[in-house]
Amino acid sequence: MIKKTEIRWGRMTSGLMHLRRQDAWRRLAWGLGMMCLVFVSGRASGSSPAPDDESGLLSQAQTAALKQEELALVESLVKAFPDREASHVLLGSVLERHGRTIEAVTCWQAGIKLNPRRASLYCHLGRITLGKGQYDQAIQYYQKAVELDWAVPSGFTGWSLALMGAGRQREAREVLQKGLGISPDLAFGHELIAKLYLQDKAYDKSRAHYETAIRLEPDTTSAHYGLMSVYTRLKQPVKAQAHRATFKRLKAQEMKVLKEKNEAANDLRLTRSSVANTYASAETFHPGPSKLGLAHKLLTRGLAIDPNSMACLEHLGSLYSSSGRLDNALATFKRAAEVDPNRLIYVLNVGLIASRLGRFDEAEEAFGKAMVLAPQSSAPFRELARLYLQAGKQVPRSLDLANKALALEKTAENYYVMAWACGMNGEAVLSLAALEKAMQLAPDNMRYKQAYEQAKKRH
Repeated sequence: MIKKTEIRWGRMTSGLMHLRRQDAWRRLAWGLGMMCLVFVSGRASGSSPAPDDESGLLSQAQTAALKQEELALVESLVKAFPDREASHVLLGSVLERHGRTIEAVTCWQAGIKLNPRRASLYCHLGRITLGKGQYDQAIQYYQKAVELDWAVPSGFTGWSLALMGAGRQREAREVLQKGLGISPDLAFGHELIAKLYLQDKAYDKSRAHYETAIRLEPDTTSAHYGLMSVYTRLKQPVKAQAHRATFKRLKAQEMKVLKEKNEAANDLRLTRSSVANTYASAETFHPGPSKLGLAHKLLTRGLAIDPNSMACLEHLGSLYSSSGRLDNALATFKRAAEVDPNRLIYVLNVGLIASRLGRFDEAEEAFGKAMVLAPQSSAPFRELARLYLQAGKQVPRSLDLANKALALEKTAENYYVMAWACGMNGEAVLSLAALEKAMQLAPDNMRYKQAYEQAKKRH
């Protein structure tokens, strides 16, 4: 349930540096017992370490312990599920994050043997070889990934980067053109092709793609720098200066964050988040009622490590809901909505579960928030209409809400709620027509058929 995101080239290289730092911290962690002796000795002699140093060493110790726990968890999954490529993929991702790249590659290769059509695995291998400057090998991996799935995250952009590294700019541009035709909202793809057009002195095309990249991701530092370069070459100094100012502001913000952060503490924070997500991934290996206890144990451990883990909260809320523990489910999704108030699914789930519990006011409030949060989504309007119809309240407004939902999306369920609202408002003919539409879109849905037969009898 973890979203897929595109990895920027600059972020990828900085990520590799971060992994190297993690590896260095791990090598230091083995001597924590010795460090503790040093602290005791220092205090006995009347001296004490600086608070920042003490805090940093404690963070390192906690980070090392969490990584060890995470690795043990994932290794146990591989032993329990050796024939599932997902276990090998998860272990590979954990090992890479721990700086053990060679072992990670072995895991991904094992995953490919089990499922040679999993495109993301070839992207993992392509990323590693690209980072090593092995462009020809990276090209082969990324090309294979894209042949399987043009929309795989970092697929065509990684392929184009490998081609650019090999000096094959024309081919890189062709790959980007095709990829952006399939995924036009990928800001990094627009930024890459803009750079190629800039090199070819095709300034108008370069400008258009940089502008698209900024429209999609306004705070992309490198895109503002690129657009500054384009306007400089187009001899438009006012626009060039504007993007230069934005570039400097964004760069200063980045440098401030880097300067102020405590590296050891930041590493601990990132590790907590990652380990909690790993527990959420581990829970998916244990579906079904017979595994509820184990799944619950994994998710609660993940939340003990990172109370704000969205993956753990989402999985736990779903687990509670599917097992009938609705009060727990409601509390969990409320917590998720507090952590990420802009995530529609969490706010909607609060409304849906509150409705199932008969908590009308809570459900009404949640659906109202969802409508404000996502005015172009039909679900909040449909579910508020359904709530009013179930409660027999604000029946005229339910028809307006159902109309709004249907105007946004002509789905079978939206037609069904529209039919219900029409029937409650005395519009029998319109109710039958809406049910007919619902059955056309979902001919196997028995609920729609039963409602249609009942409506026909009444009419």
